[in-house]
Amino acid sequence: MDRAYAAKLMGFDGPQENSLDSVTNRSEFESRVAGVLAVFAQHAATLAQDLILFSSPPWSLMRIGDAYVTGSSIMPQKRNPDFAEVTKAKAALAGASAALLIDLTRGDPSGY
Repeated sequence: MDRAYAAKLMGFDGPQENSLDSVTNRSEFESRVAGVLAVFAQHAATLAQDLILFSSPPWSLMRIGDAYVTGSSIMPQKRNPDFAEVTKAKAALAGASAALLIDLTRGDPSGY
């Protein structure tokens, strides 16, 4: 069989060098992208935690603007940087999603 001719007939640029790789890389690209995004989200979570820490007593090294914090009905003087807490939670979700993508195809037979 002329692999180059067959690839051309099917509309491909050319034959794959490793046929096993072409049938076993399902969700590989998506998993790589998700992994990179999870690492970025982890850095964002670290920054968010630093903002929480540095803006809270006893450090008080910085003050987050009133537009970015909420108060508490029980402790009105308390300033809750909710955006930072949400950032940390979303980072955990990004990491879990990356792991899920990798696990989706674990144990699948080749060519599935």
